[in-house]
Amino acid sequence: MKSGIIPLYWRFVLWAVMLGLAIVLAFVICEGIKLVTHEARTLARDLKVAVIFAVIYGPLFWLFLHVFANSGGDPNLPLWLTTLYIFVVMEAILYLRRLLEVGDEPIQTAPRLTRRIKGLKAAEIARISGRDHYVDVHLTNGARRSVLMRFSDALAELNGIDGVRVHRSHWVAKRAVVGVERDGRRIYVVTADHTKVPVSRGFRENAIAAGLI
Repeated sequence: MKSGIIPLYWRFVLWAVMLGLAIVLAFVICEGIKLVTHEARTLARDLKVAVIFAVIYGPLFWLFLHVFANSGGDPNLPLWLTTLYIFVVMEAILYLRRLLEVGDEPIQTAPRLTRRIKGLKAAEIARISGRDHYVDVHLTNGARRSVLMRFSDALAELNGIDGVRVHRSHWVAKRAVVGVERDGRRIYVVTADHTKVPVSRGFRENAIAAGLI
């Protein structure tokens, strides 16, 4: 179909539909990634959004140009280049959102503690504990990584992870708490790495306020 056959007002309608589809698709992808991965708004998450959006919307936009917008019948750009342009535009929009601090949640960088241990991801951290001059980082799969630093410094480097200090030497990530156990007056929170972490009296109010017990 040649563009000259389509009345001008219909072309405006078609472009509006494509724009609306782009907005809805971008929203669905963002929400879907948050729902599946529980990942905070990071540069990595924005990159995933841009890639998925380009892969889905690129062919649709290329087909739209081919059928409705091009007078010659063949698209001016190959599919791969159209998809690449869509990715660049989407990434630029996401960058502008970060620059203007626009969006449903603030951009978050990886917790500083994860930069001390190669390959460590924030989502893997179940809890941390102090041991002499070391801090043990316990992962949800049961593995443990140790780093030479003060426990108080480690707590300060957990930015972006929703967690609670429940003991002088123990901190737990809220998402990693799977249960609560009581032994007389003693209270423990059970974490995803199958460990009972003691909740001391001095930090019990923290656990209560966080909804852990």
